[in-house]
Amino acid sequence: VEVNGSVLEDWCGGGVMLSCVRRDMLTALRALIERDKSSRFLLSGTVGGGKSLSLVTLGSFARAAGCLVVFMQAKFFTSATEPLGDLVCDFLSSHLSVPGNAALLKCLPCRSSGFASLYDLVVAGANDPGKAVDALVSYIKDVKREERVPVVLIVDQLNAFLGPHEIKGDDGRHEMIVPKDDPIGDLFAEWNIFSLARGIVAYALSSSFAGGKMAREGNWRAQFDAKH
Repeated sequence: VEVNGSVLEDWCGGGVMLSCVRRDMLTALRALIERDKSSRFLLSGTVGGGKSLSLVTLGSFARAAGCLVVFMQAKFFTSATEPLGDLVCDFLSSHLSVPGNAALLKCLPCRSSGFASLYDLVVAGANDPGKAVDALVSYIKDVKREERVPVVLIVDQLNAFLGPHEIKGDDGRHEMIVPKDDPIGDLFAEWNIFSLARGIVAYALSSSFAGGKMAREGNWRAQFDAKH
């Protein structure tokens, strides 16, 4: 799997869109591409401060350079507008439709499930709401260990995962769950020690979701256990 560091070099050298992404994130991306150096970022700040735009721009740079980019908005999965399986199907279908993703995923073996490639795993989840959540969880676990290609995993609105939130069941009924009962949110329960074998993890906290103090510091389990 080939990455193209010259794309990043051209953009950085020309100053293109540098105002839309933090320079230290671009430096980390270059270090990932050139030296396989992994890193983690958390963006926080006031409403309208450019956190989401920075993440989108980072994802665009990384994708153009040949990285596998997984961009998640936590609120999408905690919105309860549709059953969780349907939401995840939509996410996986959208992920496959990103130019270059399908070809890239066909080159990467699946380790956590009985599929030949990550492409097969994602397709299976995208086509079956009953299997979608497990497929996404397996996919994140696999890209976490992926070493053949640099990975950039982006989670916007992280704190939507870190507190109680609603889900909609297949029967249309809504229920409130805590993070430990959300298999997707549980992946990021200890986000401050979540790392990739070869990649960058970038989060942003949304001002719309407060979360608890310990959750925002990376340990919602301690917060939940203290209250229950």
